[in-house]
This record gives sequence, C-alpha cells and structure tokens, in this order.
Amino acid sequence: MKATESEFLSFTFTGKKVRWAQKCLDRFKYRILKLTSRRWGVSMQHRLRKLAQYIRGWMGYFRLSEYHRPIPLLDQWIRRRIRCCFLKQWRKPKTRFKNLVRLGVDKIVTIQH
Repeated sequence: MKATESEFLSFTFTGKKVRWAQKCLDRFKYRILKLTSRRWGVSMQHRLRKLAQYIRGWMGYFRLSEYHRPIPLLDQWIRRRIRCCFLKQWRKPKTRFKNLVRLGVDKIVTIQH
C-alpha cells in the first residue's frame, strides 16, 4: 500500500498535502445533524454551547490539514441549520414576526414570507 493511499488518525496524505479523511467529514456532518436536530428539546443556549464546543474541538484537531475548501460551505450549512432551529422554536407567526423584526428584518419582507 502506498503512503498516498493510506489513512492515519483520520488524516489522508496526498502528495505533500495533509487532508482530513472523507469518513471523518461524514461523521462530523452526522454529529452536526444531531446537535442541530429540531426535535432535540433543549434551550438554544445549551444547543449553541454544545455545537461551539464540538466545532472548536474538531477544527482544533484538524488545524494542520491543508484542505480548507469545504469550510465555507460547511459554515453556511451549519448556519442554516441553526436558523431552522430558531424558526422551529418560534412556532407562532406572531412570535416569528416579532423576533425577526427585533433582529432587524424589514417588516414588509417579514410579512411576505
């Protein structure tokens, strides 16, 4: 087996570059799905604390990787999941309207959506 085809401690080696393994990225996404599940009945403060703790640990472990291309896409995906959790928590339309206006969204845009 070549060194370029091997995997060690969730890292793969391609040429001179160190990357994280695809299996590890899949596990990361699965864990984020669990932490941002809209069925998990915990406060947003607890959810965000656990999410930040997990992401900080994962990024700290893989910081020496030279593969950063998917990080902005992962960031967008995680932010969208968090927004979905907030909208699920604001069940009633009146509450959604009030909280979105409080966050600075235009009233007309809020009413249309």
